[in-house]
Amino acid sequence: MSVRGTTDRIEAENTQFKARTHTAFTDLAHAETTGPHTVIDGSGTIEQVHERVLAAITPLLAQRSLPRENTAPTKEAL
Repeated sequence: MSVRGTTDRIEAENTQFKARTHTAFTDLAHAETTGPHTVIDGSGTIEQVHERVLAAITPLLAQRSLPRENTAPTKEAL
């Protein structure tokens, strides 16, 4: 059920539809290995998934010289 308290179109679909959709998106993500997609296993605890996300994005942040934490810019940077 959605946040609004009603079932939306996707939620109303049967299990087979959801399985086909999942398979299609998984196949697409794995097929585009040279593209900007990374498949992250979302199973496990929040902490485990968080670690997987960090492991995937930290090298990208380092390549782009972006800050790895939410830091405010200094006066000098403005």
